[in-house]
Amino acid sequence: MSGPQAEWVEIVESVEVAASPRAVWHVVGDFGGLGQWMPGVTGLQTSGRGPGATRRIHMGSACMLETLVELDERHMQLGYRLDQGPLPARSYTSTLRVSPAEAGARVDWTARCTPDDTTNAARLERTLRQAYRAGLNGLASVFASAAIASAGSRRGGA
Repeated sequence: MSGPQAEWVEIVESVEVAASPRAVWHVVGDFGGLGQWMPGVTGLQTSGRGPGATRRIHMGSACMLETLVELDERHMQLGYRLDQGPLPARSYTSTLRVSPAEAGARVDWTARCTPDDTTNAARLERTLRQAYRAGLNGLASVFASAAIASAGSRRGGA
């Protein structure tokens, strides 16, 4: 006899970035470039290219292994799964998608997983939302910093 069916956790976090969708996709679509914009990444190694590629992400003493399952340049969408890591979840998949928006580009980061037996869905959802929000804020900061640097260089050259 099996226990109760585990409930799925699904979240979507979004940010608008003042840059073209293609410029944002150039950063987001780089499976090995997560450390450029995700706070807390202390090391990252990739193996392979395209779907099936893996990345090992170090965040302090924690280590995660993820596999790229989708890379759709035309629709500016990247999907991956978590194969190993400290997250108390099973069947974890995630998607990053870039689309046009009024401010320039919109990035939607979606996660879907099942909590493992050691945590509840609400706690897992809070953890994921905090991590994704921090990542999206980091991504927006990359483009805000680039805009500030560009404006500064234009003023200095005048």
